[in-house]
Amino acid sequence: MAKEKTIINFEKYIIEKYSYHQIVSSKKENKNQSPVKTQVESGTTSDTRSGKISITVIYKSVPHDLTVTVAGIFSLNIDDYPKDAVLNALVVNGTAILYPYVRSIVSVLTSLGSENSVVLPTINTNNLFSGDHDAEKN
Repeated sequence: MAKEKTIINFEKYIIEKYSYHQIVSSKKENKNQSPVKTQVESGTTSDTRSGKISITVIYKSVPHDLTVTVAGIFSLNIDDYPKDAVLNALVVNGTAILYPYVRSIVSVLTSLGSENSVVLPTINTNNLFSGDHDAEKN
């Protein structure tokens, strides 16, 4: 029985950016607005054999002002799967693979020097796929 090759392989993650400032107080803080903003970007090499997912989380709520960008590098199996399926897997599965690393980094950074650490909520990555993968090539 031949071993089936996976559609994407997670190679590594890279912390591209992190910035943390402690906020003493905020008169402008809106309690009705979520303190978390999350952005996911995807891109591939020109031969579509390697892909990248970048997740940026911005968290602003007393006492934390935090921005973190983490990138995941994936090898893509375009030989055994249709290109659309591979790109869908990169966005949906790649984000699902990478997001726990982002959650952990945010928790660790916000726990240093504060008893108010942040645990980001989980996300449903199935809603991320839009089909537009040409916006950001890396």
